[in-house]
Amino acid sequence: MKKLCRLNKDAVEFFENIAENDFEQLLYTMNPFGYRPDTIEELMAEGSENAFLFGTAVTYFDWALSKLITMK
Repeated sequence: MKKLCRLNKDAVEFFENIAENDFEQLLYTMNPFGYRPDTIEELMAEGSENAFLFGTAVTYFDWALSKLITMK
């Protein structure tokens, strides 16, 4: 988690939005020309392209957010 936060400044925001079930709303705000590396758009692209993985691990996002919050 620490490495993810170092590499992607938007990791906490991403996990907060997932925990609040706002993933679809995030997709609408994504740049239409692709994603920018090391931003929330990169995490959104991974989530949407690999939904079959993330859809079965919903509680992971709650756990990850709780860890990220305590790391601050």
